[in-house]
Amino acid sequence: MLDLHISYEGLKIDYADDATLSSHLKESKLKLFDYFDKNYANLNSLTPSSTPSTSIQTPPAISLPQKSFTA
Repeated sequence: MLDLHISYEGLKIDYADDATLSSHLKESKLKLFDYFDKNYANLNSLTPSSTPSTSIQTPPAISLPQKSFTA
């Protein structure tokens, strides 16, 4: 389901009278969850545990004169 306006629950209601479509919907949902678990669920655990040794230096802040908007 790539259209965010179509929900699983909405399809489940629409397919309630058709056992074949209802079965395919449930099977597709299980396959999607399995695919996610195999390909994406572990990405957070693959991030490095330590921060990189290189540091990014920020340029010094430029001091701008204060403006008086009430003057």
